[in-house]
Amino acid sequence: MRLSLLFAVLLVAPMLGSNSPKEYDDRMEAVGIQGTWELIEIELKGEKVKSDSHETLLTFRDESFTANDRQLGIHRGSYRIYFTRKPYHLDLSYVDGDTKGPTHKFIFQIDGETLRIAETDVPNDERRPQGFNGAVEVFTYKRVK
Repeated sequence: MRLSLLFAVLLVAPMLGSNSPKEYDDRMEAVGIQGTWELIEIELKGEKVKSDSHETLLTFRDESFTANDRQLGIHRGSYRIYFTRKPYHLDLSYVDGDTKGPTHKFIFQIDGETLRIAETDVPNDERRPQGFNGAVEVFTYKRVK
């Protein structure tokens, strides 16, 4: 009887899990990018430029995004994140506007309420920046609360 009870406890206990925090999986990480972000700075080939001329809001929600730019208008599409790569990879596929068509490849990082996204300067380039220092264009956003 005791052996059966011990066996039942050993079998059931791991299934119950625990309340201790676990490592984040891709779904938890993706939640971090969701929300609305306001462009605050653009870095072109190492030179920082204020973003006053663009006033861009970027919203990520449920694998879809909207880029609302005062000068360029509104663009929509889907996004995919690859957390197995460092820095994280971000692919944007636009469904409208002049950027419609091929997937645009970026890298990104989130540090608290700051989002940085980097890309190359070649439109529709299959290559992706390897880091933020080597990227040609780096966009810095702050989370809109």
